[in-house]
Amino acid sequence: MWATEAIPLFVTAILVPLLLVCLRVVRGPDGRGGEERLSTPDATKFIFSVMFSPTIMLLIGGFTIASALSKTAIDRVLITKVLSLAGTRPSVVLLAFMGVACFASMWISNVAAPTLCFSLIQPILRTLPPRSKFAPCLILGIALAANIGGQSSPISSPQNLIALAEMNPQLDWGSWFAVALPVSTVSILLIWLLLLVSYHPARSPDGEGDIVIRPIRATRERFTFKQYWVSLVCLVTIALWCFAHQLEDVVGDMGVIAIIPIVAFFSTGVLKKEDFEQFLWTVVFLAMGGIALGKGVTASGLLAVMDDKIRDMVGGLPLYTVVLVLSCVVLVVSTFISHTIASVLLVPIAKEVGSNMPGNRANLLIFLTGLLCSTGMGMPVSGFPNQTAANQEDEMGQLYLSNVDFLKNGVPASVIAMLVVATLGFLLMQAIGFVTMLSPSSYRSNSSRVGVISGLISPRFPPRHKSKLQYHGHT
Repeated sequence: MWATEAIPLFVTAILVPLLLVCLRVVRGPDGRGGEERLSTPDATKFIFSVMFSPTIMLLIGGFTIASALSKTAIDRVLITKVLSLAGTRPSVVLLAFMGVACFASMWISNVAAPTLCFSLIQPILRTLPPRSKFAPCLILGIALAANIGGQSSPISSPQNLIALAEMNPQLDWGSWFAVALPVSTVSILLIWLLLLVSYHPARSPDGEGDIVIRPIRATRERFTFKQYWVSLVCLVTIALWCFAHQLEDVVGDMGVIAIIPIVAFFSTGVLKKEDFEQFLWTVVFLAMGGIALGKGVTASGLLAVMDDKIRDMVGGLPLYTVVLVLSCVVLVVSTFISHTIASVLLVPIAKEVGSNMPGNRANLLIFLTGLLCSTGMGMPVSGFPNQTAANQEDEMGQLYLSNVDFLKNGVPASVIAMLVVATLGFLLMQAIGFVTMLSPSSYRSNSSRVGVISGLISPRFPPRHKSKLQYHGHT
């Protein structure tokens, strides 16, 4: 039903707890309760308790920050100032807009960011000569960059939050940025080069000379007290999210930190009740249904049944071979269905595959899957940025982009982004992932997990180097 969208996605998500309870499939939190199933009242309490998780609170906190940035026009002020520095060269303007779309998607979601960017480029599009290649190139570049921005921060897309919810222990923001920002940067640059080669956007339609881009002027209005207040709260919240693991004894979880912007903005009048009502609640319920389905797969015992089959599939395969196979599967699935739904379906599989591998690579494969879900952008229906771009029209009502544009450029861009995650992202995760993903308390409580660290070391290192890394990892 999610794949066909026979009914709205969030309605399908709401069906999940109904079916889990009424069909009596829940056996317990871990699915190891034998044949004894929970009663319907107990199953109801269990399913609803896991649906509203700290991850959902983190999502609502992200919506609050996005709404405050948009309502106070901070996003528009910052974007126009950056774009005013781009000049009039088509290639530089294209890269500037792609960078802005990616950065905006990190904080105001990859649903609102492309819409904002498309409104900003209208003055440029109106001054271009007819049949200019720069117009479709710019629109497609913004859409692809917004998709890449969906992997750049934990709150930039629901698939990231779904991946975070499955990690144990959860990844902090600092570690996420350490992997996602280099991956996103390299992906944007490679896709930019692809678009330059494919479109040659600087060429005039008649083949004589280059086109001239109308420069964007930065706003000269000074920041108001309200804008400074919003900026301060956002920066403090993001900083706390980055150091969530160090503050675990104080705040408990990143979901608790997400309450700070909600209280700060709604209590001071920056946001009103009407703003709260306009949050993307369909996305919230979609994420809640995804979490419920993931818990249902575990609590019903289905994951335990799949355990042996998955073990047979990946048994004996090297870690990187598993990464490449998983990357291809995620790319294909996320190209044809919603990125969020792809993560709902594939993150539990990645978790099970990783947990069956020597050294427990569950968090690494979950992280990879979350990032890869944003790389499926080869079709007009692949994600909201593509859907928005596909509907952009000129003053004569003609669409700027066709299906050929997406197939010719979106598919190669998807493959490029997937390969960047599977290579650079994998190496960065190997460099920092297993040290930061295991909390110090886990070493003390379970000494066998030190084997996870030693499993990272290549066999060519002598034993004394292994011991040294174990010691530093422990401290």
